[in-house]
Amino acid sequence: PFPAVPAKTVDIAVVEANRWAGWAEELVARIPEASILRIGPTASTYSLCEAMGPASILVWPSRIEGMSRIAREARGVGTVPVALDTNPFATRQDHGDGVVLVSDPDAIVNETRRLLMDPGCLQVLQSEAVTGARVQADWSRFVERVGAVVARSADHLTSPAREQLGDELRRRDDSHRLEAEQRIEGLVAELTR
Repeated sequence: PFPAVPAKTVDIAVVEANRWAGWAEELVARIPEASILRIGPTASTYSLCEAMGPASILVWPSRIEGMSRIAREARGVGTVPVALDTNPFATRQDHGDGVVLVSDPDAIVNETRRLLMDPGCLQVLQSEAVTGARVQADWSRFVERVGAVVARSADHLTSPAREQLGDELRRRDDSHRLEAEQRIEGLVAELTR
């Protein structure tokens, strides 16, 4: 679960321990009026939420990345990512609500400035970000989405092949189970002797 949304005390966050850090630093250097939170290496590489939480905006110039975990964690604590829309591996749905997508680095600088000068708009995006990230990461909704896809695929052209694959996996599983049971019986007999 995401932590509670903290008070916003810094304008912009930059994550230093990733391949986009140099570029992000170049961009925020062009916004000298903003306060910057530089997030270095953390104890847990799987959660930057608490570190990013105090920032209003995450400058995120990622070019190639599917469904960014870092951007989702930022959204989960109300830190609005300003990110490139040029990523060929991500859809609008991957980015989720509460993200500002732009086409080039200059636009990242311009949109970040615009948001910092429009607290009302930023507040709306922060609210959308929190709600969207939490819905996107909700396990029960994920299970429902997967179940719906599986249900829709039952009549798909590939269902006979999937059925054969399932039969083969069940056969192998039964074989492995039988071997394990025989080994256990042998060990029990040996211990009994």
